[in-house]
Amino acid sequence: MPVLPDHHPLTAELNILMKQIDAGTYVHPMEIWELAQALREEGAETWADILAEHLPK
Repeated sequence: MPVLPDHHPLTAELNILMKQIDAGTYVHPMEIWELAQALREEGAETWADILAEHLPK
């Protein structure tokens, strides 16, 4: 499982988004989907899958 370095912009974006989700703040599903896709493109599929679990069913 590739892990993005802490200084990678997607890592920072993921951390911010997960804090919002954990706090119960509404996050638009497209924002979640776009970040999950970007993570997949970088090879961070596990993180993308974890994030995608927060998409509406």
